[in-house]
Amino acid sequence: INNPSTSVKIQAGTHVQRELIIGYILNNVEKHYAEFMEQSTVTSAVNSCILNSATLNKTVSVMKRGKKSVKKVYAKGISEDGSLIVIDEKENEQILIPGETIIIYE
Repeated sequence: INNPSTSVKIQAGTHVQRELIIGYILNNVEKHYAEFMEQSTVTSAVNSCILNSATLNKTVSVMKRGKKSVKKVYAKGISEDGSLIVIDEKENEQILIPGETIIIYE
């Protein structure tokens, strides 16, 4: 196994209060949800994903859900609706819809 499972405690090197982490996550989700409900947009959530992405500007392997073939693509960006924009091996731009595509981290 190349990427074994881990925990927050192992990564932080100390005991972490789970309640504080969950509170932090929920507060951030609430901000994005409020924007969506009030303005019908997910711009701040998408911008947060762009800033914190481990995938963008890298070559990644992807697989369509239910398929066995894996292909390498270049992760170019994230669209306004949160879909991943990639460039395939033939230099074609594609939109990968969340839930329909599995990103394989190497």
